[in-house]
Amino acid sequence: MPALQHFYTSFLNPKTNEGGFRTKAMSPGLEPEALSSVLRLIGYRIPSTLDERAPDTHPVALRMSPLDGTHCVLSCIRSCGADENGRPGNLFAHSLILPKQELPESHPAWLWEHANWKSNDPTSIDTLPPLPTLDWSAALEASAVWSFIGDKTRFAEFARLLSALVSCEGPAGRRLVIVDAPRHVALWVAALSSVLPVSLRRLLTFATYYHD
Repeated sequence: MPALQHFYTSFLNPKTNEGGFRTKAMSPGLEPEALSSVLRLIGYRIPSTLDERAPDTHPVALRMSPLDGTHCVLSCIRSCGADENGRPGNLFAHSLILPKQELPESHPAWLWEHANWKSNDPTSIDTLPPLPTLDWSAALEASAVWSFIGDKTRFAEFARLLSALVSCEGPAGRRLVIVDAPRHVALWVAALSSVLPVSLRRLLTFATYYHD
């Protein structure tokens, strides 16, 4: 089944002349209930310790979240500078809504900062084509992941994370919080996903950054 796409940002809608944060474009077939869930999942705030006018220094949030029993949402949310009125603090969220069985076998954490994630959309198009297959090759290199984990201190932490992850399996499991730079979180999750069987790998949801 195809993956549906969704763009969200602050922009001036030329058809209504209304501005502000809203859906900019999406694929046909995205049901209202699913759309509401996507909008709840893509919340983002710039860390208060960073200059809001320097978007290149703001964390990228790559997230995988469950949508229902059979579908999930992959979102890449990033700060993108000023809005249509020149105010800082705009964001652009590119989301994919797809069946769990269509997830990349290598795990979405390997898609960290993949070139296919859109960071802006200068067009006036409001309809996005569904993606027939999610045929994205990994953006992270295996050598970078294992070099990161190969550090003596990190390898010990990796073993503890893996143990904690296994104990968190199931509805009653706890959430793991990794306090690290967003790219490092992607590397941690990519490494964890590599040692899990595919059946568990597809259950490994994550976020490289959350404002709260």
